[in-house]
Amino acid sequence: MMKKIELSSSQFAFVLEKLPDIKERLSKNNTSVQFSLKDDEIEIILEHLTNLFSEIGIQDNSEPNETGYFIESIIDDFNRTLFQNE
Repeated sequence: MMKKIELSSSQFAFVLEKLPDIKERLSKNNTSVQFSLKDDEIEIILEHLTNLFSEIGIQDNSEPNETGYFIESIIDDFNRTLFQNE
């Protein structure tokens, strides 16, 4: 089953920039940033985002930095979609 995910323009741009290997799974139309993905595709993207969070989203004191909070917001949107209607 395909699930619709909606991200802000900045979240979508971030995902495309930081995770180029998943770019072919995502597409943007002219009116919105919405796309449909299967659960396994969402899980792959979540794994990449989690790894990215670990790499660039944490300060030395183990707290999220500004990029980390931004990545968390994207992860939240993907998780919300993945677990809706289960």
